[in-house]
Amino acid sequence: MRAIRKISERSSDFDLRRISRLTYCCTIIATIISQGVPACAENTTAMLNLARREKMAGNYFEAAGLCTKVIELQPRNVDALLLRERVYIRVGKLKDAFNDATKLATIDPKNADNLRELAGLYSASGKYTQALAAINKTIALRPSMSALLLRAEVNYHLGRYADAADDYSRTMEIFPGTQGLHELRGNAFNLAGKYQAGLQDLVDMFYVTNVDTTTTPEITAKFIKRYANVGADWNKAVSTNPKHPGVFCGRGVYRMLIGDFRGALDDLTKALQLDPKFQPALWPRAITYVRLGKLSQAYADVDRITSLSPDSPLSYRTLDRYYYLADKHEQCLEDLSKRIQKTPGNVQLYLARARLHFVLEQMDLSVQDYTTAIKMKPSSPEAYTGRGEVYLSMKNIKNALADLNQAHKLDAKNTDALSNRAMAYLEEKNYAKAAEDLTLLIQLRYKLAKTYQARSECYMRLGKNANARADLEQLRWVNG
Repeated sequence: MRAIRKISERSSDFDLRRISRLTYCCTIIATIISQGVPACAENTTAMLNLARREKMAGNYFEAAGLCTKVIELQPRNVDALLLRERVYIRVGKLKDAFNDATKLATIDPKNADNLRELAGLYSASGKYTQALAAINKTIALRPSMSALLLRAEVNYHLGRYADAADDYSRTMEIFPGTQGLHELRGNAFNLAGKYQAGLQDLVDMFYVTNVDTTTTPEITAKFIKRYANVGADWNKAVSTNPKHPGVFCGRGVYRMLIGDFRGALDDLTKALQLDPKFQPALWPRAITYVRLGKLSQAYADVDRITSLSPDSPLSYRTLDRYYYLADKHEQCLEDLSKRIQKTPGNVQLYLARARLHFVLEQMDLSVQDYTTAIKMKPSSPEAYTGRGEVYLSMKNIKNALADLNQAHKLDAKNTDALSNRAMAYLEEKNYAKAAEDLTLLIQLRYKLAKTYQARSECYMRLGKNANARADLEQLRWVNG
């Protein structure tokens, strides 16, 4: 009984708070009417501000009601229409939201916020052609990460896979670790016939996101299975090109990503029967073998990759990933050491082992392998960048800067070297130098939210408040 009484008391308190809010709203409206000033900007602004607070508090119906009162007083009030539209979307009243969006598009045809919402409403109702037209206008007016993601999704539904891949690529410049993007872009690349690029995404899926979505296919399914046309498009591609290894490889990867490992194995094996040296099929099949518990067959495929491309960094990244999938990091070190004994002149093997030592926090051994790689190939920016990153993690800023400077000299567009050097300058509190490197990163289209955030902090430390505010404003590119 005591518990019931407490619940009843809390309910009463809630009702009183709700009534209090409604009374306040009604008071504002009554005041406006009694004053005989139906469109007073000051009063409608007060109602709009209250509506925004109600929306932020999750009181969507109260927010919509306030917006409606403002619109009754000022039918062309853009802010009220946009806010009510967004509230309607939040509560699932999509028809009402669409009515507000189309009215607002007539009043203000260049309102980027409204056009983006309108594109989303078209997409939600399956009108992808209209959605594409609206989102293209949005991006022309004000590009943002959310707008690019929406256009990629619309292009996916329309079967415009190359265009979808382009938008995912631009999005990944902002948030390279966004879950799902590598899977979606890789699948799009494959459907567009770019199988090597699709393979690169499959490998990067592990490195960049640190998420093995093939372990938990239900996670990947929410990214790929929602596009109902993709499976049918793959089946059509296979029936149209029954002797092309790429289409079987692509469908195999698609099946692997949605958890159909047996179907994936059939397709990937078919691709390799058509072309035994078709490398984009080997790594996904190795993953598939691991998932099916066939580790010896998986290792055989990885070994074929490294033998076909002994000088490719990708070969040894797949080797590393095989042991990661099989949960055998120490065996990977042993394997790399044996390979180094057999072919001691292969610099990629030393780089691969150096990276693995770094992952295992064996810093001195990592430095040793990077140093050997530098002696073997003094022109390797990757080796200097890697060793510089290790030194940075060891707080050896002097050596880190020396290596990262050399990496930058060898490759001025190496974003890893620049980002690590910016971090080293920040460690030294050299905000001017850090800001310079962050600016170079942005000029190279490495427009991460954290890049703008870090540069704005540098500018604040340097007393350049206007520049700091400008960088914070640039973060709207991310959020739209």
